[in-house]
Amino acid sequence: MELVLMLGMLDRNEAFAIPVEEMKVLLPHLSEITKKLPKKWNITLALQDDGNLVMYVPEPIGHIGLNQYRFPV
Repeated sequence: MELVLMLGMLDRNEAFAIPVEEMKVLLPHLSEITKKLPKKWNITLALQDDGNLVMYVPEPIGHIGLNQYRFPV
């Protein structure tokens, strides 16, 4: 069984299941909310003009389209 980070939005009839292993690669690039354990990170999402949702990650990664993780709810 694959572990995923679930993202749901109150105003959208879709959700996103991002594999935890992929998120672990991004953690060093995300802003930490706290330095103590358990660690917490900020995730910045944005709706693009074409209606697609992206997650912004500081350079060198840039933004990541979330369509590949999307499913209807």
